Formats: sequence, structure tokens, C-alpha cells
Amino acid sequence: MQKNYNKEFHLMATVFDENLSWYLDENIQTFTTAPKTVNKEDEGFLESNKMHAINGFVYRNLPGLSMCKGDKTTWHLSGLGTETDVISVYFQGNRFLYRQNRRDTISVFPHISHTVTMEPDSMGQFEVVSATVDHYRGGMRANYTVEKCGLFQRQDEMMLHSKTFYIAAMEIDWEYSPNRTWEVEMFRGHEDKYDRKL
Repeated sequence: MQKNYNKEFHLMATVFDENLSWYLDENIQTFTTAPKTVNKEDEGFLESNKMHAINGFVYRNLPGLSMCKGDKTTWHLSGLGTETDVISVYFQGNRFLYRQNRRDTISVFPHISHTVTMEPDSMGQFEVVSATVDHYRGGMRANYTVEKCGLFQRQDEMMLHSKTFYIAAMEIDWEYSPNRTWEVEMFRGHEDKYDRKL
């Protein structure tokens, strides 16, 4: 954690294309009711396998983004991928400082990172999203929470002058979205489009 900051967050945004996964055929066999009817070249199928994610989570399922009102907070923003992964990170509810300018949006290009600072003054639950329409519809959204914290809630932060973090890279399987309610939102409006084609 940077000196003199209460909170530090890292957000990495990218589109994971699961059509390129070595396990695509295995997943079709395991998770579909009629595997032989799946057309891997279908436009809708191809799009459904593109996970527009922040830190590997979609549709506001990313945990742990909480802070207190007035916390000195740093956000490390980065992106991966290709030209389709140019994103515009938008913070709802609070603004941040970047190069001495107060803003709520910043462009992040693949393999480029930015660090911005924030002292949130609005309390509540807000979204941090990619404002690019395709990414937003695809689920590149996360919630962050700003709370009013009392003296006793912040006592640990006041007493500790330094923290040590140990980071390791481990290969694990994870769910992009443990809560599957986002599927309804993802396909909202698609019915009309397909009806018009028929």
C-alpha cells in the first residue's frame, strides 16, 4: 500500500474469449442439454462466450470494494487484450484526481495502467464500469461502497503504520458470476432483435 493512503484497489478489465478455450468442447458436452445441436459458429453463441470482466468478475459480482467516507484511496487501473479492449472507466458517485485534474472517467488502453486517487465524499453503493456500450452490456461492471465509519471501526487503520502483503499466483477454476441472475439482464432486449429477423 502506498504511504499515507487508507485503501488501495487494483482493477484489471478485459474481455475473456472462452471460444478460444481448450475446454470449449468439454464444456459443451458437460453443460448443455443437447450438445449435438450447438453451433460453435453461431453469432449469438460466440458472443455469449465473451466475458466482459473486471478482475475476472462480471455484472457487479466483484467483492471487496469498500471504503469509508473521506478515505484516501488509490485505484490502479489496467487493461489487457487487443483493440476491442479499449475501455473507458467511469466511477459513479465520486470523482478522482488524475494529473491534478478532477474527473470521473479515464480511458484505459490494453497493456497500459493508470493510478488515480480518490477521497470519496458521497456515501452509498456505486458502480465502477466501462462506459463503452458493448462492454457495459456485456457485464463489465463492479460495485464499490462508501460508508460513514466511526472511530472504533477505523481503529485498526489508525494503529497500524505499515502492512505487509504477500502475493502468489495460483491456477484455480472460478465462476465469473456465482450469482446467475445477470443472465436475465444480459439477454434483455435480444428477443425483439431475433423476432424481427424471423
